[in-house]
Amino acid sequence: MLSQEQAAQCRPETVLVQGNTAGQAVWDPTRPDDGAEDWVLLVDQNGAGTDSFLTIQAAIESALANRAHRTTVTIAIMPGDYAGLVYVPKTNGAPLSFEFRGLGAAPQDTRITANIDAEMPVAEYLNAFAAQFEDVGSETRALFARMSCGERLGTNRSAVMRIEADEVSLSNLTIHNTYQATRKAAAPKGAQPDHFGRYSQGQHQAVALHLAGADRLCARHVHLKSFQDTLYLQAPAPGQRNRAYFANCDIEGDVDFIFGHSTAFFETCTIRTLGSRQARSWVVAPATHIDTPYGFVFAKCRFTHDGADFGRNGQSCLGRQWFEGVRASPYGTAPDPSYQTVLASDNKLAGGQSRVTRDSLLSVGKCLLVDCQIGAHISHTAPWDDWSGPGYAADGSLNSGDWRARYRPHQTCAADLTHFLAAWPDLPKLGLETVADTVPWLGEFNSTHDAMDERHD
Repeated sequence: MLSQEQAAQCRPETVLVQGNTAGQAVWDPTRPDDGAEDWVLLVDQNGAGTDSFLTIQAAIESALANRAHRTTVTIAIMPGDYAGLVYVPKTNGAPLSFEFRGLGAAPQDTRITANIDAEMPVAEYLNAFAAQFEDVGSETRALFARMSCGERLGTNRSAVMRIEADEVSLSNLTIHNTYQATRKAAAPKGAQPDHFGRYSQGQHQAVALHLAGADRLCARHVHLKSFQDTLYLQAPAPGQRNRAYFANCDIEGDVDFIFGHSTAFFETCTIRTLGSRQARSWVVAPATHIDTPYGFVFAKCRFTHDGADFGRNGQSCLGRQWFEGVRASPYGTAPDPSYQTVLASDNKLAGGQSRVTRDSLLSVGKCLLVDCQIGAHISHTAPWDDWSGPGYAADGSLNSGDWRARYRPHQTCAADLTHFLAAWPDLPKLGLETVADTVPWLGEFNSTHDAMDERHD
């Protein structure tokens, strides 16, 4: 539990003060907008023959090509379903700030959709999406080229909307990755799908919105929808900081569906866990660097469930700390007494001596909740799960299960890390002498917990 003093620091102007550059000025996305619009481009998929653009990407390319001395542009989007990807590249030379605004009465009136997943072969990706990037400018063309290499996309390239430019705003939109976890090749061998063809286990990452190293993202009244990995908040590089603000947004998914390294503030948002495909669920999977003061902060948010029987009644978790890139862990006790993991420049599980990097160990993951409403689907006694562990029952007891090579217990502060690794010979090499032991990595303050649904006891 956070102290009252710690909880009082969980405000946008405090959490979002630090960015990539030391001494950077305060960024306060909650301040009123002056309402000035120096450049507005209209997108209307039914607007052939008018001054509007048929696609969002076409409007982005026009803005990039004609920006001259402009600094901001509003992409105003008429209601409708806009199928396809949206890429917002980092600009060469003078930056251009984008605002994407849906013009419908509600976020669900303006939908950006695509069916794309991490296990999609690049050949399939090109067949589905290459046509929409044929006439783009050099900045987007370079981005698309990076997306088109290799054999499979991976999580990092599986987003419907990918933002690399700083200072982007989103409002009154829905971004929906419509992938339904139906790819057989992404499921474990022998797994059986449900009657919708969905698999509950496997590598089904499918991102709706990816903040790919960009700073100062602001989203208001935005709906984000997928199953696994809905919202990816990626830092520019290990230990570098970027920031995002979400207000009155609706975010849903099941496995690690808000994840990444960025500092992000969520205010009065609805966070919905889906039980419909019967996947074991974690809301967040932060990989915040140990030197980054804040990871994900939720203030006055509502954590709820879609109502499906699976995952209700204390069977879901708030989250687990993403042990990013790890293949071999120094945590826990391996069944083989000769097993050893050493600090190295790469992550590798090998016979005799395995390796783990400092970046993986110091991506500790931070998440704080203040004045939130937590539904009965979240375990009250064990809300935080281990990484690659056996998990916890609704009563807080540890489930039985074998030790795994990627195991890391959840850690509420640096004192936990040094406690769990006290016997590891390489611990002094991490250089943690200046890290405060008691600064909270995981915590909550003044949150209410719904009672379990007795109908499902």
